[in-house]
Amino acid sequence: ILGMEEMMMAMLEEPEEMQQLLKFCNELIWAYLRPIMDHPNLAGINLSEPAASGDLISPETFATFAAPFQKDLVERTRALGKKSMLHICGDSSAVLDQVAEIAPDIFSLEAKVDLAQAREALGGKVCVTGNLAPTGTFRSGSPQEVVAEATEALAAWGDAGGFILSLGCDFPKDVPYENIQALMSLKEA
Repeated sequence: ILGMEEMMMAMLEEPEEMQQLLKFCNELIWAYLRPIMDHPNLAGINLSEPAASGDLISPETFATFAAPFQKDLVERTRALGKKSMLHICGDSSAVLDQVAEIAPDIFSLEAKVDLAQAREALGGKVCVTGNLAPTGTFRSGSPQEVVAEATEALAAWGDAGGFILSLGCDFPKDVPYENIQALMSLKEA
């Protein structure tokens, strides 16, 4: 509805109007999702929040313009007996405590977030998935480097459980097949 720059300016210059627009958008999203959720083979929803990135907004802005709407969708989804996954682009380190309050079933985070910090904030509360960078080693490194990076991520989370190793964002279309195989080989390790 608004571009990124217009949205950022509206949050500063017209916060009440922006709240109303976000409420409308939240209802629009739910009107679209609700009938889909009736499908028996659908386990739940994935909510992606590129504009809620800590690279773009402060924790206070997140608390006002993102968290309430995310929490609402998570709660509506849970009321239907379905699961929710929330992905926030970029560095979400400063809002991990708010993510715990939103309480999605799974929180997807990017490589910018320290896994030990995420474990501290979310461990035992929200399952975490991520945080391998889709670019960098996975896309351009060797299979051995992919395994090393993935092993480091697993070690950073530790044995606490509640962690799914995955990419922290979209899957690049030009990743070498050998690197995909290397990452998948960890399930057997």
